[in-house]
Amino acid sequence: MDSPETTTDAAAALGTTVFTANGRVHPHGQYTHWYFEYGPDSSYGRRTAPEPLPARRGAHYAESWDEGCNGWTGDFGCREEHRTDGGPSKGYLRVIGPSVCCDFNHDASGVLHLMTGLQTGPLGERTVQLGGGDGDIRNARVSLYLRGNDWQPNGSEFGFWLQCQSNIERGNAHGWRRANYTYCSYPLTDYLVDGEWHRVEFDLISNSTLWTYGGNNSIQQGPNALRYAYWPIDQCLAHANINMLFLSTLVNPENPPTGSVDFDELEIAYCNQSLIYPGNGGRLISAPESAPDDPAVLTDGWRAGTGHMWRSASNPDSPQAFVYRFESEVLVDTVQIHQHPDWPAKDVEILVSMDGDSFHSIAALELKEYDAGRPGTTFGLRGGLEAQARFLKVELLSGYRDLHWGLGEIEIFGSGGGFPHDNVEQHVSHDIVDLSPGQTYHFRLVAESDSGKSYGERRTFTTPDSQKPLAATGVANRVTATTAKLSGRMNAMGCVSYYYFEYGRTPYEDTPFGNPTVTNVEWKRPLSSSPQAVQMPMPGTFAGLQPTMRTVVDNLEDLEPGTTYHYRLVAVNQHGVTCGDDATFTTRRE
Repeated sequence: MDSPETTTDAAAALGTTVFTANGRVHPHGQYTHWYFEYGPDSSYGRRTAPEPLPARRGAHYAESWDEGCNGWTGDFGCREEHRTDGGPSKGYLRVIGPSVCCDFNHDASGVLHLMTGLQTGPLGERTVQLGGGDGDIRNARVSLYLRGNDWQPNGSEFGFWLQCQSNIERGNAHGWRRANYTYCSYPLTDYLVDGEWHRVEFDLISNSTLWTYGGNNSIQQGPNALRYAYWPIDQCLAHANINMLFLSTLVNPENPPTGSVDFDELEIAYCNQSLIYPGNGGRLISAPESAPDDPAVLTDGWRAGTGHMWRSASNPDSPQAFVYRFESEVLVDTVQIHQHPDWPAKDVEILVSMDGDSFHSIAALELKEYDAGRPGTTFGLRGGLEAQARFLKVELLSGYRDLHWGLGEIEIFGSGGGFPHDNVEQHVSHDIVDLSPGQTYHFRLVAESDSGKSYGERRTFTTPDSQKPLAATGVANRVTATTAKLSGRMNAMGCVSYYYFEYGRTPYEDTPFGNPTVTNVEWKRPLSSSPQAVQMPMPGTFAGLQPTMRTVVDNLEDLEPGTTYHYRLVAVNQHGVTCGDDATFTTRRE
């Protein structure tokens, strides 16, 4: 077998004493750990704690919206409508945004116009409880159909949003801390504007340069101002325990997006961490006989649906038992049972054993009867079990129907089992902390398996020496004869900051171009006397005060056809002004 293949990618600043290192590992079929080496020179001297690559992408959440909204709800005035037909496959979900209501709670991602979302963790009654309430969606694949109806973004960007809680043990009690991220590298806006259905597919890549941390309402004062707190993106993706949404960011509250968005045939393929998933070492050694369905479907990674459920033989008169054996001793913590819509089970007991003969009960569950309005058909969940086991038995004791008893998926979560990885390149990231401002550090990604150790390229990163904002000019796209969208990445470095784009037919120094937002903060800079300079009020668009990298955009209008324009991002705060590199785009000819 080949050793892992390792690539070190670019890093991103987190204030003056932390940076996020990013990289990629291809395990080449081997169980692989990874870590970053770093230090003030090429001898490194320090490293992060070794971590395994994520488990293989063998768990699936799917929603067709054929029966109802199924737990997908909006906020801030959004309204969901279930349409029974007209989608790519029968029913679909339509979400209609409010006319004016917006969310101002996240300073680093701009004003939000919330559309629709799904609870993924243990809080709330209408939740899918991915992975027993702690789903790992690192490098998960999301696919769905999207359609806009008279959709006008009005300068906003529509995309995927993730919210996770770092102290989930507090639940909704005072003191909870949640981190929010928008997947800024894959905006969905362009799929909505033509009014046609589009099949969209993207991976949730664990690389900090592809996400924007949402921040919090840092200008607001009071007890709710710090409800939201930074948590690294790799940790958020590994603990999808609150919700995921599709929404608009960078919204102008005086001119929010209009229209509605349709959703259909959503599927999320994510890490399967069930101890009895065959790929993770669990093995079915005993199951009821004469049943019409293969009991192996209970551990195939699908929650329910045609071909993914089991039902008993007719008129069962005794417990229906499924016995699993683990490759090695495990600690069972959480049991999650999914329901059969037509032949729902009622009473289920979970038992464990060390020898396969003597079993003792660790959980008795009374499953709820199937309800088409509930998300994900999750009806039995019990955590905090902490039971040692070499064998596990699931006994189905009764059902809501006499003719058959049935189940959807059985998932068992805990520790001690092996979780093989997908044999593809996987992205990893880690925050390097406790550094010194203004110092250059060497770092590289290291991966190790039984076949050997591999080293990524050596890179360097210099931590900022002040709170002056950072700015990097990005690409221009959606270029027409008279319009263009400009983008960039900036870091407010913990101070109230603003941004704007300079643009013109030739590059200029100290010349504000573009279309910044007027604020009540004055910044004095010399203006160019060039006749091509467009003098605008300062300082620009509010960019929050988070010490994290974020994506910023601006939309230009009234450009000249067939013209090459220079542009650059400018970031401003009380510590100074930073200009990104010059870039160009050319408008189309009419």
